[in-house]
Amino acid sequence: MLKDKKYYILYFPDGSESRASRKTAFDIYKTMNNKICVQLFSLSTKNLMQQINKINKDVICILATHGDIGENGTLQSLLELKRIKYTHSRPDTCSILSNKHLTKLMYCSLEIPTPSWYYLGKKYGKEFIKNYVIKKPLYGGSKFGIKIMKNLPHIFNNKYIYEKYIRRCIEISISIIGNNDVTILKPIIRKKNNFGKLEIINIRLAKETLSECKEIAIKVHSSFNCYGITKTDFLLDSINRLWTLETDIIPGLARDNATVIAAIQSGISYENLIFKLIEDIPYK
Repeated sequence: MLKDKKYYILYFPDGSESRASRKTAFDIYKTMNNKICVQLFSLSTKNLMQQINKINKDVICILATHGDIGENGTLQSLLELKRIKYTHSRPDTCSILSNKHLTKLMYCSLEIPTPSWYYLGKKYGKEFIKNYVIKKPLYGGSKFGIKIMKNLPHIFNNKYIYEKYIRRCIEISISIIGNNDVTILKPIIRKKNNFGKLEIINIRLAKETLSECKEIAIKVHSSFNCYGITKTDFLLDSINRLWTLETDIIPGLARDNATVIAAIQSGISYENLIFKLIEDIPYK
């Protein structure tokens, strides 16, 4: 049945995460081009509605639209307005999980451990922040616009949060596929190398730690009624405390991304990963 449908891979050649968007889109296209009727469809952040008006409502859209209006619910709302089917989660879920402040507030309401933070000059969370914070853009992926600061700024604005800096840590990523019948992929464990870049490491962590990561990732995925694929990132600090950082509502699906590596390690081919994604669409 999937092979009888027509698919557009939507991506942004412009915007803050255009490189990641193109990589995901092109890798999906190269793999699926001979398996289903699929074509690349470039969007622009400047005339999004005009572009969407060119999409036939019988098409199913595979979203490779990382960051900004492609991930914060704007694109999803416009697609629903035009009654166009698409992958990943609904607009309300996207609007929360793309916003770091709202995401962390929801973590707290679900009793999920997350580092304390400041937003608009107000402190949130139980942990005391003496010095050293990480300046993070309110929207966008975790690799963009990050800066370690020794002290809080004198003036706050609504574009950033300032999160407690967790020292000497290991990052754990848990990806989940599906809505009702979920599949939990193997954890990806990474650490920053001498050049400050995250690289996958082969290390054995306590079963209790990995179980807690999986339980939290499932709790987030189910509490927000997520569809398609999500990836929740954790930090394990030097005294083995676990901190939940963020949940990526449209994780990168280029072949070298963590979710794809996790799928392959879980015995799911890249092709089957994409099929699982397009089997689980929220807007029927």
